Amino acid sequence: MKYIILIMSFLLVVGCQKKVEEIDQSTMDTQSNKSESTVELELWSYYGEGWDTVIDAFKEIHPNIKVKVSTLPYDTYVNYYLRALANKEVPDLMVIDSSHFGLFKAIDGLDNLLEPPYQLTKYKENFSIPLWNMGLSHDESRMVGLPYETSPLVTYYRADLMEKYGFPSDPETLGNFLEDPNNWLEIGKALKQDHISITQWLMDPIHIYESTRGNFNKELEFIKNDQTFEQAIEIAITSRDLGLVSYLDIWSSNGLQALKKDQIAMLYLGSWGAEQLKNWVPEQEGKWRVTRLPFNQYGASNSTIMAIPADSIQKEAAWKFMEFYTIKIKEYGTTGTVTGYLPGRNNVDRMNYENEFFGGQKDQQLYEKLIKHVDEPYITPLDQKAKTIWEATINTGVERQFQSHEIVGMVNEAIEEQLGKDIEILRGVGSKKDIQRK
Repeated sequence: MKYIILIMSFLLVVGCQKKVEEIDQSTMDTQSNKSESTVELELWSYYGEGWDTVIDAFKEIHPNIKVKVSTLPYDTYVNYYLRALANKEVPDLMVIDSSHFGLFKAIDGLDNLLEPPYQLTKYKENFSIPLWNMGLSHDESRMVGLPYETSPLVTYYRADLMEKYGFPSDPETLGNFLEDPNNWLEIGKALKQDHISITQWLMDPIHIYESTRGNFNKELEFIKNDQTFEQAIEIAITSRDLGLVSYLDIWSSNGLQALKKDQIAMLYLGSWGAEQLKNWVPEQEGKWRVTRLPFNQYGASNSTIMAIPADSIQKEAAWKFMEFYTIKIKEYGTTGTVTGYLPGRNNVDRMNYENEFFGGQKDQQLYEKLIKHVDEPYITPLDQKAKTIWEATINTGVERQFQSHEIVGMVNEAIEEQLGKDIEILRGVGSKKDIQRK
C-alpha cells in the first residue's frame, strides 16, 4: 500500500522553507509494525517552526513513535544543552547550530552515529567531506552529529533603490560590480545622502571576509591573520570614516522600523534570510533581490546539526526520526538553505522555483551555485572564545586608530596569550580529562 504524504517544513533560524511535496512511501525502506508499543521521543531545538507537519508525516510510517519538540531560546540553548549532558538528564535528539557545535566536539555526551544501532555510515558518500567532517568529534574518532543543512552568506539588496541611484540592479551585474570595494563604498556614499544604509555595523565588512574560513586549521593554528583581513579592516575603517555605518540592529525594533521605512538597502545574511525578509517586510515584495557577497568573497553563514545524546533511552526510535528528517526528506531538496545530503541538490522543481518576493528571481539556483565555492569551516571547541577575542581586539584597535596590520598582530598576540594553553591541550599535550575540565 502506498502512502502519500504532504510535507511543508519551514526552519526559521536556518531558514529552510519546504515546498509541498508528494512522497511515495513505497520508496522508503523503513516500515513500522503497528502492533509495537508506543515510544515517545523528546527533541530539543533552537527553532520551533516546521516540526508539526514533518512529525505528522513521520507518524504515517511509524505510528507507534511520538515526537515531542521543546523549543529553547537561541541565546540560552547551548548552556541548557551542556548542563543536561553533564547531569545526564537529556532528550533523545538535539538540534545544534554549527556556530556552537565546537563546544560539543571535545566532550563526552553525544553518541557515535557510526556505531549500532545507527546506520549513518552507509550515507557517508552522500555528504561533502568538509560538511561530514563538521560532525566529527575533535579527535575525529566519533561522528557526534549530522550536519544536514548549510547556508551560504549572501547579499540581500533593494533592486529599486540600486536603479534609482544609478547602480546595477541585476543580481549578476551587481555581484560583479561589488567585487571592487570602492564600488561598494560609492553605493554607500550615494545612498547615505538620503539616510539609506548598506552597512549596519563596523564589523560588517570584516564578517564578510571571516565567513570564508574558520578560526583555526586542523593544526589549531589561527588563520585569520593574513593580508586578506588587513584589507577587510581597512574597508571597515573607511566605511566608518565616511559615516556609512548606521548602527541599526536589524533584530531590534529600531532596525526593523528603518527597514520598513526604506532606510536599509543591503543586508548580509545566510540564505535563510529570504524567508526572514518576507516575514519582516511583506509589503516590499518585488523590490528585493539577492546576489553574492561583496569583495569577491564566498562565505558560509551556518549549518544545522542533529545529534543523539549517549544517555537517550530510545536510540533506535531516535535514529528512525533522524534518518527521516535529515536524509529521507532531504532527497527532495530544500528551499532557502542547501541540503547537506548531496542527492537532494539540483532538484529540478527547487531550482526552477521563482521567488515572488524577489521579483520572480530563482534564488535557490544562486544558493546552490554559491555553496560550491564555499569552504565549510573547520570547527573547534575554541571558536566561541576566539570570536570574542577577535571582535574585542579589532574594536579596540580601530578605536585607538592603529593600522590594519597592527590590529591583525594584536589579534595574534591576544589569541596566543589567552588561548595558548587550551590550544596545547587540544593538540594532545593534555589528557582527555583535561579537555573535558576545560
